Amino acid sequence: MMIWVTVNDRILVPFLVSLTSRPRGLSLKQRMGIRPVLSTMAMVVSALVERKRRAVAIHEGFANNLWGVTTMTAMWAVPQYCLLELAEGFNVIGQIEFYYSQFLKDMSSVAVALIMFGMGLEGLAGSLIVSVVDGVTERGGNVSG
Repeated sequence: MMIWVTVNDRILVPFLVSLTSRPRGLSLKQRMGIRPVLSTMAMVVSALVERKRRAVAIHEGFANNLWGVTTMTAMWAVPQYCLLELAEGFNVIGQIEFYYSQFLKDMSSVAVALIMFGMGLEGLAGSLIVSVVDGVTERGGNVSG
């Protein structure tokens, strides 16, 4: 996120200002609206990588071996995580700028704190969903994988 904020502020915004002639390049709503598009792209990339991983595992003879290790590296996951962080960066920067430009000074500080609180809850909710799905798929003697 720190890298993205720097790239956004020093490279992307000046480029978009020259392209669109707007003071910050994109409007606040456009910045926040990019998140669903990039998140969807990340899920598509994730599905393609999982499809490839599954094909490699089957090809290498791990179809019935749940603990087998394929020759694929973890670097295959990098593009999806980069897209997700890019989406989050656009959204958070847009929200913070919106709050500081539209709210009173005291309210904007509380709003930014609530953004961070929401991101924390997001992580907890994701962990809860994974735990529930893992528990449900293990029922009946099945192995969750």
